[in-house]
Amino acid sequence: MKHDQFKDIDPGILEEAIDKWIRGFKCQRNRQIIKDKLLNGMTFEEVAEIHDLSVRHVKNIVYDGELIIFSKLK
Repeated sequence: MKHDQFKDIDPGILEEAIDKWIRGFKCQRNRQIIKDKLLNGMTFEEVAEIHDLSVRHVKNIVYDGELIIFSKLK
């Protein structure tokens, strides 16, 4: 999924959607990871380093979050 699909969405609306729809195990951490990538424009590598996770794990969290958010904002 391309991150630029969110470029036309108001950052406030996107942040609200992340807070509302990203739920489950370690949801606070996952919400912050998604915000770091989508709202703060950080690279996967930067996010992985800050959160002490592998790049692959960060990508999975972000992609899963994007699917949830995109489906709700359609």
